[in-house]
Amino acid sequence: MATRLPDPFQMVLQAGAGNEHPFHHIEEATLGVSHAEIGAYLLGLWGLPAPVVQAVAHHHHPARSDESETFGVLGANHVADLLAHEMDHSGEQLTELDESYLQSLGVWKHLPEWRAIAAYESARRPE
Repeated sequence: MATRLPDPFQMVLQAGAGNEHPFHHIEEATLGVSHAEIGAYLLGLWGLPAPVVQAVAHHHHPARSDESETFGVLGANHVADLLAHEMDHSGEQLTELDESYLQSLGVWKHLPEWRAIAAYESARRPE
């Protein structure tokens, strides 16, 4: 987006600076599409497997996917996205976690453990 739509993307960056809304909401409102859809489109063009494409396309809204009935690539990507944002932004939740989706898969109870592992691994990263 930064290279093909530089002016609109600058608007997204400016709108996102200090904004409490998830970045993909700002992308969608400004550009009509988010990095999730663009990334999935590219992965599809490159021939990656459908579960990977689905995991990227729907990582913000996993329940919208046809691949949402088991905890696999999509679910892991959804949780990893949340944890990465929490680690990179001092615990700020800049992305939304689909609690009902994770509960329906029976993995919601693991979130505290996954957060602890992510925090531990983040602390081990060299500066």
